[in-house]
Amino acid sequence: VCTNQGFKSIVPNEKTDSLFLYYLIKYNAARIEGLGSGTTFKEVSGKVVGNFDVLVPEDIGTQKRIASILGTIDSKIELNQKINDYLAALCEAITSREAMANGTLSDICFQVADKVPCTEAKIESYVSTESLLTEKGGRQKASSLPASGKVTAYKAGDTLISNIRPYFKKIWFAEGDGTCSGDVIVFRANKPSLAPYLYAILRSDQFFDYVMAGAKGTKMPRGDKKQMMSYALNPDCPDCNLAIIASATHRIGLNNRESRRLSDLRDSLLPKLMSGEIDVSKVELPTPPNNHLYLCKMHKATSPFATLIGERLEKSAFTFEGSRRWQFLSMTSFMKLFYVSCQMGGSILQKRCVRQLLKSSILPCRSETNFFLADVSE
Repeated sequence: VCTNQGFKSIVPNEKTDSLFLYYLIKYNAARIEGLGSGTTFKEVSGKVVGNFDVLVPEDIGTQKRIASILGTIDSKIELNQKINDYLAALCEAITSREAMANGTLSDICFQVADKVPCTEAKIESYVSTESLLTEKGGRQKASSLPASGKVTAYKAGDTLISNIRPYFKKIWFAEGDGTCSGDVIVFRANKPSLAPYLYAILRSDQFFDYVMAGAKGTKMPRGDKKQMMSYALNPDCPDCNLAIIASATHRIGLNNRESRRLSDLRDSLLPKLMSGEIDVSKVELPTPPNNHLYLCKMHKATSPFATLIGERLEKSAFTFEGSRRWQFLSMTSFMKLFYVSCQMGGSILQKRCVRQLLKSSILPCRSETNFFLADVSE
C-alpha cells in the first residue's frame, strides 16, 4: 500500500498487536485530531503523532484479547453488510428480468413533500445527505440536526435517495418513521406491497445512470426530480417475485438494526477496554472456526418460492463419493441459483440449469468462510 503526504502511516513493532493498534488509534482519534493545525484543512504532523502519549498493556496477550473482543463485533457487522449486499443484488436481478418497460416510475410511486418543523427531528431517525453512505451502503447516525427551517417527514417503507451528487449512489430503505434533509428525496410507493419492488428498482445502477444523465450542475450536480419520475420500468411484478423481494428487504432491515446495536456496543466497550476498566486477563481467545460446507438442495415448498435445506459438513471430512460431482459456490453464486430455482416455481433445482450457469457466469470461490455446494453430476 502506498500513501501520500496527507497520511500518517503507523506501523506496529514486535511488542504491539496490529489489530489492537487500530482500535487504540480509533479510541484516541478525537484527541489526535484536536492537536491538528491549519485553517482550511487541519493537519496533524508526524512529530505530534510520534509524541502522543497512550496507555498500552505490556502483555501482548492482553492486547490480543481486547482486539479479539472488538474485532469479533466488527466481523459480525461486516458479515451482515455482505449478506445485505447479496440480498440486494438478488432483488436487483429480479427487477432486471422484468424487462418489459411499459410504464414509468410515476406509475408506482410519488415524491413525498410533507414538511414538519425541524424541532420535530430526532437524531436517531434524522437522515441527511452526509449520513447516507456511498455505493448503496445504507445510512449511519447523523452528526447533527438542523437548527431552523423545516424537514421532510418519511415513513417506514419509503426509499430515500440523496439528490446531491447522485453518482455517489446514496440510498436507504426506511425501516421506520423519521425526518430528513430537503436534499434527500423521499419516494413512496402508491401501494405498500410495491415498496420493496420500488426500492430494488431505485437501487439499480441503471437508475442512477439515468439520474446523472439529467442532473444539473458541474461541481455539485443535483438530480432533476421531474426527470426521475419518467424513468422507464415495468409497473407490474409477479406476486412470487414480490414475495422474494419483500422477504429479502425485510432481512436487510433486520441485519441493519442488529449492526447498529453491535456498533453501539462496540463504541461503549472501546473506552472501557482501553482504559482497563474491564479486565480481560481471564478472557479466553476464541478458536478460529473451521470452514464449513453447506450441502444444499432445493425442495418444492408450499410457498411460491423454494425452501433451502442445509446440511452442515466439516470441510476436512468432505469427500467426493462415486460418480457424484460437486461444485463449490460462493454466497453470490448460490443466490443466483436460488433465484433460478424460484423462477422455476420452487421445483427441485435442475442440474442442467446449474451446469449452464456454471459455464456462463458462475466461478468457483473458496475465499469465503462458508461455501455452498451444488450437485452438477450428469
